[in-house]
Amino acid sequence: MLNELFKATKVKDLLKSTKPITLDSELPLHEACAVLAKSKISSAPVYDAEQGAFIGMLDYRDIVAHVLTVLHKIPPPQQSFDSDWDVADVVKVALSKGPGNVSVKMIANMSSLDPLVTIREDESVKDAVDKLHERQCHRLVVLDTQQPPNCIGIFSESLVIALVVEKFSKFSKNENKDKWELGKKSVEELGLLKNELVTVSSEDNVLDAMYKMHDKRVSSVAIVGANSTQIVGVISMSDVKEILSTKRGWSKLMTPAEKFFVETRNKQMFETEDGSTRMPIFTVFKQTSFIDTLAKMAATKTHRIWVVDHTASPANPYPVIALVSLSSAVAVLSQSQ
Repeated sequence: MLNELFKATKVKDLLKSTKPITLDSELPLHEACAVLAKSKISSAPVYDAEQGAFIGMLDYRDIVAHVLTVLHKIPPPQQSFDSDWDVADVVKVALSKGPGNVSVKMIANMSSLDPLVTIREDESVKDAVDKLHERQCHRLVVLDTQQPPNCIGIFSESLVIALVVEKFSKFSKNENKDKWELGKKSVEELGLLKNELVTVSSEDNVLDAMYKMHDKRVSSVAIVGANSTQIVGVISMSDVKEILSTKRGWSKLMTPAEKFFVETRNKQMFETEDGSTRMPIFTVFKQTSFIDTLAKMAATKTHRIWVVDHTASPANPYPVIALVSLSSAVAVLSQSQ
């Protein structure tokens, strides 16, 4: 059923109509940072005019990897951060300590976590899902059929999840939605609790979280209480993007993780039935069905859902036990075809 859906749907059918952002390979890194920040995106394909081809992806993780590497070489007493710096200022100073005059093409793919992988607009979603899983990337650069090919869009994991939810969630108008047996299985049954859970303490600072994300090759970490495994917040690469692209944001690197989470989520508060507010930490239980988990990810537009244990002790209620990410969900979908 899922296989037929993916084969019948073309990549171009799911693309957004907006023109994709691309970066020139010779663009100075600090200018590329400004483009990402202004466009409110976390990555973009890099085009080399001399080669007449796309040569890589520039991701915020690449930028973080570079800046962390440079800062790590500076003795601790000299690591001072001006609160008025934005990302361009930080990169310029970092580069002055290193080789200098660094262009986008020298940094693209530095983190090795999101390589450039292309796909044709007329290929099927099945082809796209297989590529996402096999190449372990989060998005594909979509090329048209012209010569030389042009980038006409970005095909992301979230587009796959949205398609599955549209066809098989409880709110779908699809008459066969209840026949997708895989979707009825729990996240535990599908082995999604086996993925490594990366956490930081509420007392760790944001820089600690950045290092851990880079070191563990993940895009998010759960913030847990100092004396428990109860989740109190989340820091992700998208939060790092806000730090690096905002004036005075750089000074927040030394902020305790939980305090940073609360401050950066003030604009995203949700009102509860009693009128109080809470921070948006999206969770499911290990017994939650796969399709309900995907539907929650699609509805909240999040890249990850945290799995908590509802059978824990009163002293440590709802401890976080696992993470279901877009990538792990796409892996299940790819392997089930």
